[in-house]
Amino acid sequence: MINVAYKKTMGRMPTAGDRAYWVPRTEYFTQIVDTARDYLYAPYGANDLAETVKRALSNQMSGEPTSAQIKSAIVKYTPNKTIFDEM
Repeated sequence: MINVAYKKTMGRMPTAGDRAYWVPRTEYFTQIVDTARDYLYAPYGANDLAETVKRALSNQMSGEPTSAQIKSAIVKYTPNKTIFDEM
């Protein structure tokens, strides 16, 4: 469930630290997705948000997006706190 939530929200598998955080907890899938969504758009999630957007754009473009494209997409996705599966 944790792996699927991370693929849905960030387009990647959880790190060992991510997994260690969630394994002992009792949250449901939707709670993990909601928490990840909030994390991505918090100031401390900025680097993960940029990487998530880069992964999403790379999948759409079949290539590497530019920094300008990533920044533009972040501005577009921020109002709705869009996650990887929605990008």
